[in-house]
Amino acid sequence: MRVSKTLTLADRCSSQDGGLDCWATTGRDKVLRFTGHYHGWFNNILVAPNDQDPTNGQAISVCGGQPTTEFTDTLVLPWNDIAIVEKLFEQYEGQIACVITEPLLANGGGCEPQDGYLQSLIDLCHKHGAISIFDEVITGF
Repeated sequence: MRVSKTLTLADRCSSQDGGLDCWATTGRDKVLRFTGHYHGWFNNILVAPNDQDPTNGQAISVCGGQPTTEFTDTLVLPWNDIAIVEKLFEQYEGQIACVITEPLLANGGGCEPQDGYLQSLIDLCHKHGAISIFDEVITGF
């Protein structure tokens, strides 16, 4: 049985290929992800926020051997703070292709989003022409 026939609103979901579709669809290069979320072992996504200022969006390597050029277009922010996400969208106006997030911070202890946070992410993406990605494979539906 197809998921879209079983789950409400599942017909509005799609399976994507690690952000590549976002770059092709929007023509933009930057990806915003959040601290503590797991989205795979790709060099451009396996990064951490800059220790000097974790709210400026700049990414740093989490392990040796990652060429800086692999993640120069990856932005990283703390999760659950919509004000800093909005500030980053303004700072990188027209450059952010997508925002990828776990809807429930499963890899960071099962933290739930603040009320309205996920809808605010979707709204900001719509406002700025970016794609919102909810990367969820652990908690189920």
